[in-house]
Amino acid sequence: MDKTPDTPLHQAFIRVIHAAGVQHNLSAHQIDQITASAWDRLTQTMGCRTAYIPAPSQHKRDEAIADAWHAGQPFAAIARDFPLSESRIRQIINHRRHRHQP
Repeated sequence: MDKTPDTPLHQAFIRVIHAAGVQHNLSAHQIDQITASAWDRLTQTMGCRTAYIPAPSQHKRDEAIADAWHAGQPFAAIARDFPLSESRIRQIINHRRHRHQP
């Protein structure tokens, strides 16, 4: 069997299955078996060995950032909500403001 890739999605998948298994008092061995089986079924259904979830649209993200700024949220709060630096938030807002000027 091919080695399962160590991707952020796979790691998140493992954490979710592990948490559910612990909650149901399953042994570590049972959790490992369920995780491997579920991952295999997921990737077989998708027709691949890895699963990829595309990043959200930057356009939609930038719109949400601008909406938050227009709603009066400070740069620091917006930066925390979108894991970006305050300077990047300012750049995005300035870019959108200049783009929408007549």
